[in-house]
Amino acid sequence: MESNLFDSDEKLVLELADAITATPAEVSPDLRERLKKRFSTPQLVELGAAIALENYRAGKAYRFSTLLV
Repeated sequence: MESNLFDSDEKLVLELADAITATPAEVSPDLRERLKKRFSTPQLVELGAAIALENYRAGKAYRFSTLLV
C-alpha cells in the first residue's frame, strides 16, 4: 500500500483486514510475523474480532439491501 494517508501500523491492519475477509481467509506466514512483531496477542485478538464483526455487519447490510430492491 503506497498511500501517505495511513501510517505503517494502519497499513498493516488494512492488510490484515484484506487477508481475513478474503474467501477463503488467507493470512500469510509473512503477514503473521509482521503482525506479531508490532502487536501483542491481545491486540491481535481485538483487531481480528473487530474486523470479523464489521465484515459480518457489512454482509448483513448487503443482504438486507437486496431485499428492498
